[in-house]
Amino acid sequence: MDASAPEIIHVTGNDRVAFLHRMLTNNVESIAVGRGCSAILLTAKGQVVALMQVLVEAKAVGLLVPGGTGEAVLTALAHFAVMDDVTFELECATTLAIMGPRAVDAFAAAGATFPPEFAESQPLSHLRADGVWYIKTQAFGTTGVWAIGASDAVATLSTKLDLAGVPMLPAAEGEAARIAAQEPRHGFEYCSEIAGERFPMEVGLEGAIDYGKGCYPGQEPIVRIRDRGKVNWRLGRLRFSAGAALLAPGAVLSTSEREAAGRVTSSAMWQGAAGASPYPIALALLHASVADGASVNVASDGGNVTAQVLAPGDPA
Repeated sequence: MDASAPEIIHVTGNDRVAFLHRMLTNNVESIAVGRGCSAILLTAKGQVVALMQVLVEAKAVGLLVPGGTGEAVLTALAHFAVMDDVTFELECATTLAIMGPRAVDAFAAAGATFPPEFAESQPLSHLRADGVWYIKTQAFGTTGVWAIGASDAVATLSTKLDLAGVPMLPAAEGEAARIAAQEPRHGFEYCSEIAGERFPMEVGLEGAIDYGKGCYPGQEPIVRIRDRGKVNWRLGRLRFSAGAALLAPGAVLSTSEREAAGRVTSSAMWQGAAGASPYPIALALLHASVADGASVNVASDGGNVTAQVLAPGDPA
């Protein structure tokens, strides 16, 4: 599939690891060369600026940030690098992803060469081969491999995959898989006109926080939320009946108890059981009072429709 192309910030200098450890929510100092972690850059108020993948190499650290955010993230990091020996370089690369448990085999069929242990390595393990950066990933509800590099190298790889019989997934189906897996996306579930600035735990990003590490910008409100155990909003999945129209982001949710119960942030058509009619699914920012299994009303141009809030583990 054509992945949502991230930008890469290459961080070099003797203080690169210590600096990033001090700036991000996860424990960068514990990451070995060839491994990685997800981490978040926060505002001073603890709200998400960008979720990123931190990839540690022998002489640099690569930060994979959402496409279109590279300059802003680089500027925010550089603002704090006053006495640190760090240098930042932004790269806009082309990305191709193969998702599924046989992703490594598929790339191998296209001529890529990996050491035997790469197939079983943990997510965000990475290596370079033939001018392409291969990164194990977990997204769209499954495991897979990203290939990131110059456009000509990735285009050649894509042609070889076509010849090897690896089909290209339509973008709409990839988006549906993301929504079904309840995976938030920059510009949709957070940092968007609809969602605005959000705390990580409001949009399902708490797994990128290490509560045992030292200080970082925004840590105090994050710890305060953890200790109080309360946020006002949460990310949830909605399932509609077959025949319902696809809803645009921003559609307003309500319940019998609460008029402002949330907003739709992403939606797609989902093919359930084989032969069944497709139906809409959506991600939404829900008020914390809206329980799993509840019914919500959604205002749309075609009138009000009803959706069910799915619990974690419920099939879309």
